[in-house]
Amino acid sequence: MLGVDRTNEKVADLFDVRHPAVLRAVKRVNDAAREADCPLSICGLMSKNPQTIYYMIGLGINEFSMEPGKLPGIQHAVSKMDIKQAQKDAAILPTLGTLVEVREYLEKLNLPTPDL
Repeated sequence: MLGVDRTNEKVADLFDVRHPAVLRAVKRVNDAAREADCPLSICGLMSKNPQTIYYMIGLGINEFSMEPGKLPGIQHAVSKMDIKQAQKDAAILPTLGTLVEVREYLEKLNLPTPDL
């Protein structure tokens, strides 16, 4: 995955849940869960970021845990998502090589920003 100390000012700016290494790890976990017929639920920072929710919905993940206050914004973002397009984009995103490429790709999709 990605090892970054978010509290260390020297490296904290390297932390981003949209990092391609994180996206690839989520895909691997999702693939393994499907193969094992095991339910998968996501919580934490990825579950309250509309851009990563979009990616995970594209992978077929549909169970998320988040703070109640984030729910209305995420529900609104999800209601605007094109699931078929999310599936196509979910196949592309983990193949991108850098965080900059992922950010640029997501920006072109005109999804809500992570700062809901």
